[in-house]
Amino acid sequence: MLAGLTAVVPRLLLLSATPLLNNERTFLAMLHLLDPDIYGLSDIEGFRRRIRDRQALGTAFFTFRPDIPPFLLRDKVSALHAMFPGDEQLAALLDRVSAALGDVNYDYTATSRSGAPSAKAAAK
Repeated sequence: MLAGLTAVVPRLLLLSATPLLNNERTFLAMLHLLDPDIYGLSDIEGFRRRIRDRQALGTAFFTFRPDIPPFLLRDKVSALHAMFPGDEQLAALLDRVSAALGDVNYDYTATSRSGAPSAKAAAK
């Protein structure tokens, strides 16, 4: 009954006091009410994977700030490419970020583990 109503109203506000931690099936069902195309009920494992990956995704996006050193941005661009290999729109945006960083032929071996230029790179 509720699912039928959500399809015919122009707006929907979902409020819940349901604990969502370790209850992905219920969380997916609630999100399905908001957008059944994006949150299909048939792919619970895919949804669990999305929940698991959200921390890495949030961390990656948090890094995109003006005060973050370029080496960290490069790492996050690579991480986002790896997280969403089939997303052409995201790939195009990440390519623009890479180009802005001057990453046409960036040498990842030219930095130390801390991200500071290695002695070899500093000598150049």
